[in-house]
Amino acid sequence: MRLNKYRVRNFRFSPSKGSLIIHTIQEGDTLYRLAEEYSTSVLTIFQNNPTLDPRQLIIGEQMIISS
Repeated sequence: MRLNKYRVRNFRFSPSKGSLIIHTIQEGDTLYRLAEEYSTSVLTIFQNNPTLDPRQLIIGEQMIISS
C-alpha cells in the first residue's frame, strides 16, 4: 500500500470558540482522523485552512485546528 504525501499551503484562519492547535502533518494522517482526535469536524479544519488540499498534503507541514 502506497502512502499519500500530505501538503498544507498558506495559512489563513478564522478562529471559532474553543482552542487553536497547530498540528504538524505526519505520515498516515487523514482529515477525518484528525477531526476525531481533536473533537472537531473536517469542515472546521477546512474553514481554518481554506487553501488546504487534502489530496496534496506534505508531511511536516502545519495546519491550524480549532476545537
